[in-house]
Order: sequence, then structure tokens, then C-alpha cells
Amino acid sequence: MAAGLLSLHLVHAQGATTYAPIADQVAIVVTGKSIDASLNGLDAEIHFSPEDLAHSSFSATIKVESILFGNDLQTKHAISDNWLDAANYPTITFRSSAVRAAALGYEAVGELSVHGVTQPIVLPFTFTPTEAGGSFHGQLKLLRTDYNVGSGKSSPELEVDILVPVQKG
Repeated sequence: MAAGLLSLHLVHAQGATTYAPIADQVAIVVTGKSIDASLNGLDAEIHFSPEDLAHSSFSATIKVESILFGNDLQTKHAISDNWLDAANYPTITFRSSAVRAAALGYEAVGELSVHGVTQPIVLPFTFTPTEAGGSFHGQLKLLRTDYNVGSGKSSPELEVDILVPVQKG
């Protein structure tokens, strides 16, 4: 998947370990009934240390126009004023207020802003370290209706799968 306008920095909260994304391996996929899309153009700053979660944080922005469906008509419709309205709401953002340990990894607690609506969310994720860097993987379910996005036959429930491989910089 092309990473578009990818800019991601991961800084170890203490010790200044810097990680860089493996851009051509970053994948953000959104699925639901009649929906199968990918998002590119991630711009994120991540501060993460498993040993210092109190100083860990996530801040990410994705350009709405970077969404890609299987065909041009679906893509055009998704960014139109009938759904995401990229002209008036050009970005999707997430900002964490806390990062905590969880039974199966970690959780980033924060706010997700889509279509001019901001909602609190908890993003469960794992970090798998490797000698060369590691990989963040998160999954969550969202209701598009919570963000006043679209109408019609498409499922209101969306599954979002996020994979961000990183390397030591």
C-alpha cells in the first residue's frame, strides 16, 4: 500500500530512542457492510515507552482525501459532502490523553475527531519490538453515526485495523 504523505516519529519517552516508519508497510484499513477502504497520508507523532507509560502519547492526523475504495465512484462519494465532506472537514485526528497497560497489550485513551465531531475512544494496541524496531498494531470498532457520517444501506459499524511497522532511526 502506498503511504502517501506519511510522516511518523516515535521517540522513546526516556532514552531518546527514535523509530521511523517502514512507509510502504503502514496499513490502515476500514471495513463494514458495503465498505472496504484504506487510508493513506498518516502524519503522526508517537512517544512510547513500555517502561514509562505516563509519558507516552499518540497524536495522529490523516487527510480525508487519502481514503481509497475499490473503485473511483465509491471514493468520490466517501469524500463528498454526503459522507466525510473533505472540503469542510479535511482531516481525521486522534490525540491521546493517557496510555495504559491492558490485558492484551496497551490502550491509548483519547479523542477521535471525524467530520467535525469529537468523541472519546479507547484504542487497544500491541507493540511488538524487534532488534531493528518493531510494530504497532491496533484494532477498534466505530459507529459512523456517532460522527454524523453518511446514511443509507452501509453498515453503521466500522472495523478499523491499524498497522504501523517502525525501525530504529
